[in-house]
Amino acid sequence: MKKRTFIATIAVALIAGASIFVACSKEDSRNGYAKSDTDPISEEDCFTIGDQLENAYSVTNMQKAYDTLRAHGMTDIVDVHCTHLYVKFYPETPDNYHKLISDTTLDLFDFPLDHEIIGQGALCSKPDDYNVLYTVVPVNYEFPDVRHEILEYCFIPDENATEAEEKVEMESMILTGNLTPDDTISTPPSNPDKRWNWFRLPAKKHPSGNFTVTNTENGAQDPLVNTRVVAFRLVKISHTYTNDNGNYYQPKGFRWKCLYAISFRNTNSFSVWGNTTIAPAFYYMGRRDNGGYSTNIGQGSVAFPWATINNAACKYIKDIVPAENVTRPPYNLRIWSAPSMPTSYSGNAVMANQMRSVYAPAVTTLSAFCDALTGFPFIASMYLVLPDIVILNQDEDYFTNHHDTNMNPTRYFYKNVIHEMSHASHFAQVGAPYWGQYVNATVANGGYGDDSLGWHGMNGFIGVGEMWGYFFENWNLNNYISNLPNSNYNNRIQLFDRNRYWFRPHILDSLCRRDGLDITPQKILNCMTVDVTTVGALKERLKLNYGTYGRDIIIESIFNCYGF
Repeated sequence: MKKRTFIATIAVALIAGASIFVACSKEDSRNGYAKSDTDPISEEDCFTIGDQLENAYSVTNMQKAYDTLRAHGMTDIVDVHCTHLYVKFYPETPDNYHKLISDTTLDLFDFPLDHEIIGQGALCSKPDDYNVLYTVVPVNYEFPDVRHEILEYCFIPDENATEAEEKVEMESMILTGNLTPDDTISTPPSNPDKRWNWFRLPAKKHPSGNFTVTNTENGAQDPLVNTRVVAFRLVKISHTYTNDNGNYYQPKGFRWKCLYAISFRNTNSFSVWGNTTIAPAFYYMGRRDNGGYSTNIGQGSVAFPWATINNAACKYIKDIVPAENVTRPPYNLRIWSAPSMPTSYSGNAVMANQMRSVYAPAVTTLSAFCDALTGFPFIASMYLVLPDIVILNQDEDYFTNHHDTNMNPTRYFYKNVIHEMSHASHFAQVGAPYWGQYVNATVANGGYGDDSLGWHGMNGFIGVGEMWGYFFENWNLNNYISNLPNSNYNNRIQLFDRNRYWFRPHILDSLCRRDGLDITPQKILNCMTVDVTTVGALKERLKLNYGTYGRDIIIESIFNCYGF
C-alpha cells in the first residue's frame, strides 16, 4: 500500500470539509490506473530520501580537489571561489511562499539535494521539516524577505568554464565518492599521479528529449505541453520547458549522468500540485544518460493526472480563451490534483490562493475542523499552499458506472478542468469580494442549493456562477474539444441533463445557438460584472446590452422557457 503523502492528507481534509471550505464545486456522481506500457515506473511509483552525500561542489571540496591535482602535476591556475549558495527556505506565511514560487528562476525542491534518492515517481513522504524548501541561487542573489539558511557555499563552473575548472569538478566528484563506474566511459585510476596524466573529460552533453502523456480517449500519446523539466546532479541544476510538441533542450551541459524530473510549473503561469508538500507536483524519473531522456507518462503513473490536468489547463488558456475572447484566468494559478474519495464533488474553484489576504477567517475555521476531524497538525503549512482549483482523481468504478458510457480519465480531466477554469475566468472579472460571497453561499447551502430557497440573495451568486460554469464547459466540449491533439471527441459529449440543475445552464446555450440573436460566450461573460448577483440580473443585463431590434423579447422568452 502506498503511503499517504502530506498534500494528500490535507487534500482529504480540505474536500472532506467541503461544507466549510468550498467555492463553486462541480458536482458529479461519486486513483487507480493500469500501469504504463512505456518505460514503466517502479511498482510503488514513489521515491524516498536516503543517506546524505558529500557535496562535491562545496568550496571546501572543490579546493581540496584543486590542491590534489596541483600536488600531482596540474599547472593550470583555477580560482576556486563561491559562485552559488545552497539554501534552505522557511516560508511562514502565504506571502512568503508566494514570493518564492513567483520567482521562476528558482528550482524549488521539498527535499535536500545532497542526499541519495531511492526509487522513482513522487516523493513518498516527508514527516520532518514539511514546510521547508531547498534551492541553489547565485552568490549575488537578492533574497526576498523570507527566513532562510545558507547550507553551503559552492563553486559550480558555468557553461564557459575552462578545461582546468572542469577537471577540478571531476576530481571533486571522484574524491567525494559521487562519480560511479557507470558515469564515465572508462574508470579513472585511483592514484592521483596517474589520474592526472590519464585525465580525459567525458563529452559534455545538453540533455534533450520528449515527454508525452497517454490520451485514454484514443490511446494516442499527446505532447506534455509547456512544463518545466529539471536536470540536476547534487547542487548543479538546469531547467527548461517543453514546447508545444513536448520537446525540451537543457541550457546547461553535463559530463556524466544526471537526474531527471518534471516539475509541474507551466509557462502559462499556473502550476499543478500533487502529492508533494509545499511545492508543485514533482515527478522524479531517476538517473539517466546525460544526453537526454524521453518517456510517455502512462495511465498507470502517479503523474498521469498531473500531466493531463496540465494539458487541459494549457488548452483552456492557449486555445479556448483567445478563440472565445473571454477573460483569462488569473496568473499564478494553483491547481490541486487531489486523491479520490467518497464525495459528490469532482472539483471546485475555491480561488483561495488568489484571495489570500481576505481568506484568513475561512482558513481558521477549516483549521479547527481538520484538527477535530483528523488530528493532523499540518494546517499551518496548508495555509501556505491554498489552492485556486481542486480536481479530484477518480477510481476505476467511477468510469465503469458513469452515466456517460464514453467517459474515460482523459475526458474526465479535460471536462472538469475546463469547468473550473471557466469559473477562474469569472473570478478574474469580478474579484475577491464577490467570490467571497459566492463561497459563503455555497457553504451555507452545502453545495448548489435548490430553487426552493429562491433565486435571489446568496443563492443568486450560485445561480449566475454555475449557470456560466456548466454552460461554458459543455460549449467547449462540444465545439472545441476536437482540436485536442489526436482527439476523436468531436461532438460525442451530451449536453447537461435538462432537469438536473435548478440554475438551468441550458439558457445560455440556447441564447448562443439562437439564429439572429448574435450572443456569444464573450458577450455573456461581459455581462457578468460585479453587480450581477442573480440570474434575473443577468437576464436584464443581457436585454439591456444586446436586446435591440426586438431581441430583448427573444431573450426574455428563452429565460421564461426555463422558469426564469
